[in-house]
Amino acid sequence: MRCHLELAWKIAVVDHANKRGDKLVCCRTESLECVVTRFQLELLSKLGNEKNRALTRFRKHFDERKPDYAHANAIATVLVDRYWEDDSGQQISDAEAYERLYKIPKDSVRIVDTAPHYVKWQISLANGEPPFGEALSTPTSHQVNVLRRFTLDAWELKNSKFLAQGGAFSLSGSTDTNLQLHVADPESVNHYLAVFRRLYGEGEKANYTNVCDTTAVLVPGSPFSHWIAAERKKLKQYLGQAAHFWPLQQNVSSFNVSQLISNFMYGRFLHQSRAEHEGERARWAIEAGSADLLEATFYNAIMRIGRSFVDWGQWTARLCIALGINLMTDSQGNKIIDPYLNRDLRLDRLSKEHRETFETLAAELAAELREADTDRQSFSYYLVSARNHLIDVL
Repeated sequence: MRCHLELAWKIAVVDHANKRGDKLVCCRTESLECVVTRFQLELLSKLGNEKNRALTRFRKHFDERKPDYAHANAIATVLVDRYWEDDSGQQISDAEAYERLYKIPKDSVRIVDTAPHYVKWQISLANGEPPFGEALSTPTSHQVNVLRRFTLDAWELKNSKFLAQGGAFSLSGSTDTNLQLHVADPESVNHYLAVFRRLYGEGEKANYTNVCDTTAVLVPGSPFSHWIAAERKKLKQYLGQAAHFWPLQQNVSSFNVSQLISNFMYGRFLHQSRAEHEGERARWAIEAGSADLLEATFYNAIMRIGRSFVDWGQWTARLCIALGINLMTDSQGNKIIDPYLNRDLRLDRLSKEHRETFETLAAELAAELREADTDRQSFSYYLVSARNHLIDVL
């Protein structure tokens, strides 16, 4: 007999007095009539925080409980970032919650950063200024390609396993001198860097410098052009500063962030390594304390820059929409296939452990589907169906 689960979810609430609160809702999977739903929820519970957002589609299966219920019954509680309800149980948007709690206009975009250009950008949006200005220029075919390509590559970077996993790499050890590097999925590094290079590399036609130049021409003087120009300046300063060894940060290197990225990207991962690259890394590893600390510093740098590119890409996507640029076709009108809409590739973003969990649950669900069917087909028929049902929540 299969063991059933009880899931506990703490929901952020804005009450009738516009005060912030929480409520606990729970779901017993054994009470669900649909076997597919039971397995989908079990999969989500095993994937952890990475997939909590998908719980929102199952909200109707959760009932409210007393605040101490989960603790009293030793049930782990999950949170769903940026999900709000009012005190009647109706979902409200993130914008409405912030408007009611903090009197921030719905149309503003809340960017959590204290840098002066971020604050100025936030104020302009809160005041209702059009982010791209009043009048938009008609883009040339070259400008269209730059904006489209940068936006699509930023989407791909956002969904890459290396960036999406969060814990893509880590260091462990008892002292500063024996820290060891662990990379969750080494193959994901190569894919991430292949996309990262298209946004970062000097010779790429839709890299970050070219997209900044393009926006400066298309929407000059707009809040967005000022913001992205400041972002570009901040990135240039970061690339030119001495690398601080991750995670301790107190030791300053004799080389800058740009040199570190170039060495690893072109002298190890994407191109064949040469003696001068290896010699540099050997010298830098002595400064860092170990080769593992040096490599971790490189990973930290490319993730930090990658997150900036993702942030930029979210706004270039809006600019594309404002300009009427179709993000689903290329320069020749051919349809662009988004690899992250591909069902099987959604599985590729799971860690090895989570992939094994997925396949185990798919086999168990297939067995139950076959058992319930009076006109039984081959097991593989039900396995395909089971896998598709589970992929739907990824």
